[in-house]
Amino acid sequence: MPSADLAVDLFHTELFRIDPVLRELFEPRLAAQRRVLVPGLSILVENLGDPAALGLALQQLRRLQVAHDLQLASPAHLRDALVGSLQDLLGPLCPAETAKAWTAACAVIAQALRGSLVAA
Repeated sequence: MPSADLAVDLFHTELFRIDPVLRELFEPRLAAQRRVLVPGLSILVENLGDPAALGLALQQLRRLQVAHDLQLASPAHLRDALVGSLQDLLGPLCPAETAKAWTAACAVIAQALRGSLVAA
């Protein structure tokens, strides 16, 4: 199974390919971004089936983001980078259904994130 470090590297490579301007925003705090990404994704995945818990998890992640002065890319860029890096990482082990499920999950997360940004 691929390492979390490889997954994070692929994610940022894809994110910066999608929007090169983000590299300038992210790079000063890239180490902090990296520390938050994998645990953040884990928290989000664990709470996808429970909208109330997902909202609380996103609020917690938003507080971490603010505390570490981290940048936030657009939900569409995050979705595309996440799904693209997952496909790169897993190759044929990432069937179209998996990519579609992650795309749908990202939509749920983006919707909840918009709510947590307003509440934060």
